[in-house]
Amino acid sequence: MEFTQYKCPVCNKSFEKGDDIVVCPECGAPHHRSCYELENKCFYEAEHAEGFSFEQEQKSGGEAEENSDGGEKASVGTRCPRCGTDNEPGALFCNHCGLPLMQNGAEAGEAPEREDQTGRANPFGFDSSQNPFFDPMAGLKPDEELSPGIKVSETAKFVGKRTQYFLLVFKRIKDFGRSRFNFASFLLPGVYLLYRKMTVPGLIISLLLIACNILSAYIYMTPAWSTCYNDLLSYVRSGGTLSIGSGIELTAEMMFVYLPVMLTGIRYVFMILCGLLTNRFYFRHCRKKIETIKNEEKENINEKLERAGGVNLGLAISLGAATLIVGYVCNFMLMQSGILF
Repeated sequence: MEFTQYKCPVCNKSFEKGDDIVVCPECGAPHHRSCYELENKCFYEAEHAEGFSFEQEQKSGGEAEENSDGGEKASVGTRCPRCGTDNEPGALFCNHCGLPLMQNGAEAGEAPEREDQTGRANPFGFDSSQNPFFDPMAGLKPDEELSPGIKVSETAKFVGKRTQYFLLVFKRIKDFGRSRFNFASFLLPGVYLLYRKMTVPGLIISLLLIACNILSAYIYMTPAWSTCYNDLLSYVRSGGTLSIGSGIELTAEMMFVYLPVMLTGIRYVFMILCGLLTNRFYFRHCRKKIETIKNEEKENINEKLERAGGVNLGLAISLGAATLIVGYVCNFMLMQSGILF
């Protein structure tokens, strides 16, 4: 059967002769095989329970509107209210920016309402299975290249989680050289890198932060630090100043007193750098891994991309828990020593 008169509902591209096409056994909707594998389900799966039929949908949705003079019917495309792009008739999303277009009477730019199993309307764009109703590739075309030889669809397969966020960030880095601040990496430096399977930099940063925490607590607990701190405190209380050249000189002892504070400052510097640079490092990590897989493997590339990419929640939780335990132990020892108050 020929499907050249239809479009793939995932990538919104017309089918051509020779395309590798799979058809949903429930509703009869055709998909490119690569698009179907990317979704891992029929695009219209949420509507199967309502008796959705692709053929009936095409017949009802493909009817052209009558001209005012009663002549032939013409098919009218949809203009995106955000970017002004003229899209093909029946397009669900803008081909340029990914904004949801008008559908079933909904306003342009709003996700169409769905009903859950109780029949109540759900205005947040989620179906009864809590599957988000939006373009998994954030409006980007599957065959578009984010880097030479690396397509959007391949990157989405490798990223796995939060593909919409990262695809847009990667495109912004590619087109404009600008990234976004990653708050997850800022709050959990090292741990977030491990979560995204950037094992080596994640371990290095995590161990450095743990080392700063332990060294800071150790310095606080040494008799030498207490002695230097008490000497400086007594000097200030007696009316002296800590300015260079007057009263007491800036000595190695003073530097030793402020060393734990400096180590805390180093930790915050690492946190800020992780927030600023993680998305760029992750983009480079994705490109390198995808290139390696494509060069080494010729079959089941999508499966290998999914296995190599995605996230490693177990490792991230383990190291995050270890970091918290070290921090609590250090604080407990400081409290027992009367340093922390």
